[in-house]
Amino acid sequence: MNGRQIVEGNYMQDGILQNRLGRVVDPGLCRECGWEVPPKQEAAYAAYCEEFAAAYHAMRPEPSGEEAFEMRAAFGPGVEVVDVFTGRRHRT
Repeated sequence: MNGRQIVEGNYMQDGILQNRLGRVVDPGLCRECGWEVPPKQEAAYAAYCEEFAAAYHAMRPEPSGEEAFEMRAAFGPGVEVVDVFTGRRHRT
């Protein structure tokens, strides 16, 4: 990758740079580190982000009683709070 050593634990698989946890490395991070961005990296990262967002949305339940209490305490009663990751709206 541009003559520089890849961070220990990162590896190439099918032409895509992944970290030691198997996650696709952000192409922006590659550029910041001065690494050449592999040709498939942009598309692979976009697909990875879509997959991650869908999984997060599916696993994120409605706020628990404690979370609802904390939102009410932080924002006041009757305020609509939006989860920026899922887009779900909750009224305090």
